[in-house]
Amino acid sequence: MKRLKPFTLIAQTSILSFSSPVLAWNVPGHILSGAIAYQTLRRESPATVIVLRGMLEKHPRYESHWKGQLDKLPENERDEMLFMLAAP
Repeated sequence: MKRLKPFTLIAQTSILSFSSPVLAWNVPGHILSGAIAYQTLRRESPATVIVLRGMLEKHPRYESHWKGQLDKLPENERDEMLFMLAAP
C-alpha cells in the first residue's frame, strides 16, 4: 500500500472537514419530481394516473389543502397539479 504524501493527506482532510452538508431535496425539487412522474405515467400508463388520482383524492390533505387550488385550474391541468401538490 502506498503511503500518502503529507500534503495530499492534509488536503483531503481539509476538504472533508470543511465541506458543508448538501441539501439534496427541497419543496421545489419534490414538486418537480411530481410533475415528471405525472408526465411519465400519463405517457406510459394512463390507467395508473386514474388509480393514483383516486388514491390522492382520499388523502387527508385533499379537501383541506389541495381541492381549493385544483378547482381554480382548467380541468386538463388538475391531475398534474395534484401530483405536484402531493409530492412535498
